[in-house]
Amino acid sequence: MDKDKTQWTLLRIWNVDGATTGIMYSRYYGVFYTLENTAKIIPPGVYKVKLTYSPRFSLKKVYREFGGVPCLQDVKGRSGIRIHIGNLPSDVSGCIAIGNGIAKNFDYILDSASAYRHFMEYLYNEGIKEFTLDIVDALCTTKTDEE
Repeated sequence: MDKDKTQWTLLRIWNVDGATTGIMYSRYYGVFYTLENTAKIIPPGVYKVKLTYSPRFSLKKVYREFGGVPCLQDVKGRSGIRIHIGNLPSDVSGCIAIGNGIAKNFDYILDSASAYRHFMEYLYNEGIKEFTLDIVDALCTTKTDEE
């Protein structure tokens, strides 16, 4: 397997109203938008990510059918940090959600279920059960229209 296919980057770009959003990309696949809860973001760094069983997510078919849910390994002082479906900061509570679009004010992502399915299909079809995720900060603070 080509090692580059197992390398992903998450570039945090926007920080607004409790949402930290950015992009996650791979040289071989393309781009997803990302969402994290600003109060619980993962420290920048390079993490191994493995597909593992999750009791919380195992009830939904989309999480069962690909052999596990991506889980970041060795996050200092934390465990169970996953990449999963979510559109709002309240959906992620310390994890990462991916989507196919982003709101105009950069405070939530769109079409997360479809993005997650495409991401997992890519991993499954390539036989990837673990990969590397490099999380990088390049943050801009954005004001909302209400301010």
